[in-house]
Amino acid sequence: MINSKYINDILNKLIETESDYDLLKAQVDLLEIKDLEYTCTGLFVHFIKPISIERFKITEDKVLDGLIIKAKEQELDAEGMLFIKNGLIDYLEIWSRSGEYPKHEIMKYELIQGWIDKN
Repeated sequence: MINSKYINDILNKLIETESDYDLLKAQVDLLEIKDLEYTCTGLFVHFIKPISIERFKITEDKVLDGLIIKAKEQELDAEGMLFIKNGLIDYLEIWSRSGEYPKHEIMKYELIQGWIDKN
């Protein structure tokens, strides 16, 4: 189980319109954060995947992108992308479109489905 509300919310927003939602949601519920790799312009989140996650594999590899992350306090405009490899969630990448990315978890944010909502 992911103990970060921020990361959990991002993952759930990225998968919520997917045709494989039930399988992906089951994967999200089993994941744990392995490490957070902060860069100047973003964050990579790597996961621990228990062996039981294999039963929730989807049939294709894909990248789910277009999630817009806004945080007024940090003047952040970022995008989230979820990479699925061998049918399993592999890692999450967040990159700032507005400059430097904060080196801490963001507490107040808005998540926008950029593939549906138009700003």
